[in-house]
Amino acid sequence: MKRLHAATFLKSTGPDYPDRFDGFEHARGFCQRFFPWYNDQHRHSGIAYFTPSDVHYGRVPALLAKRQAVMDEAFARMPERFLAGVDGRLEARFSERMDRARVRANLATTAAIG
Repeated sequence: MKRLHAATFLKSTGPDYPDRFDGFEHARGFCQRFFPWYNDQHRHSGIAYFTPSDVHYGRVPALLAKRQAVMDEAFARMPERFLAGVDGRLEARFSERMDRARVRANLATTAAIG
């Protein structure tokens, strides 16, 4: 069910996903638009709303530092909006999330292999 939801979500938010491809060139044209969008523009919840390119090319630490600076500035201006405060753990939470994703991927691979 989760995969169905993800596919439906991508279909509704990404480049115009056809119900059917009219042929090889139609499929190729779609993929040439879809994959750059998916890898470079679409922010994935499973990787803390970074793009796959951000993760692959190692841009996450710099982006996390920028996010943390924005959070710290917002907290300094309006601390009442942050009931739990700002803990400065964005990098640690991202690492924990990625570790959980790796474990899930390893379990899925192990189960598929048999």
